[in-house]
Amino acid sequence: MIPKEILDSVIESEISNKTFSSITSIIDKRLENYNDPNVDLILGGPPCQAYSSIGIARDPNRMKDDPRNYLYKHYVRFFKKYKPKMFIFENVKGILTAQNGEVFRNLKRSLSRVGYNVDYRVLNSKDFGVSQNRQRVILIGWRSYYKISYPNSP
Repeated sequence: MIPKEILDSVIESEISNKTFSSITSIIDKRLENYNDPNVDLILGGPPCQAYSSIGIARDPNRMKDDPRNYLYKHYVRFFKKYKPKMFIFENVKGILTAQNGEVFRNLKRSLSRVGYNVDYRVLNSKDFGVSQNRQRVILIGWRSYYKISYPNSP
């Protein structure tokens, strides 16, 4: 069972230009309660509908005009504001090829501009004891001054 104080700390909100400042205000207030307000890790990923093969197949425009293609930009804003030491970003494999790979190239460039080295792997949940054959892109980023690399997994 998850402790109530952890459940109560979850911020359930759409991330958008309208909500960004209210979300960061909540986070800032919470960080004030810690002796060390630095953020070590951000974990997340934007909704995957714009990059999923099912979403692309169902849309006559192949999701080209879907604004969800660019939700990753809000995550980059969080990285820029909070400067976590590292982040883990998860999404479907289609993010690699969305708009002929341009979305992923732009994501990596944006992350580099805000000070991160990035690397990614396509991992399958079945290789980690999950009873599903589900591939996901796991992108890991770390502040450029750290001399680390993507961890090898068995």
